[in-house]
Amino acid sequence: MASTYTLISSQVLASSAGTVDFVSIPQTYTDLVLRFSTRSSNSYILPSFTTNSTGGQYYSYTALLGDGSSATSTRANLEYNGVINGGTNASTSTANTFANGELYIPNYTVVGQKSISTFSVAENNSSTAQYIEVQANLINASAAVTSLSISPGSQYFVQYSSFYLYGISSS
Repeated sequence: MASTYTLISSQVLASSAGTVDFVSIPQTYTDLVLRFSTRSSNSYILPSFTTNSTGGQYYSYTALLGDGSSATSTRANLEYNGVINGGTNASTSTANTFANGELYIPNYTVVGQKSISTFSVAENNSSTAQYIEVQANLINASAAVTSLSISPGSQYFVQYSSFYLYGISSS
């Protein structure tokens, strides 16, 4: 079965931003994909993704992180205001480099638990640390996904960070 990607919305930052929001997501696709390229205003960060502007949802995740010489895994159940994903390049990373990744939400129109997968690559500094992270997330959502917010916590995404939200349809 072939799938088609349709660009719903995109944002390329003209200046630094503390949050990037996609609102009024149409309910006409089967799945959502968010592709992003980010750099933070200060240190290496873990951006968070929140659906429907709701905090206090139950989130569970399993993550695998590799840095080229070792791999670690983490599992957590927590009440959190978003799905944590990978990392974002810091101001100390190689000049003009951005982390990139993808967040995938299948069956986003279904009410109830949703599995979300994330993939990202980032550079923590210019000399050694490059990271790749894969995550499986589960959220306890009481509604279909109609909005998505991305936050770098107490920092900012810098100019030229980009975010592309796609709807996927089966054809």
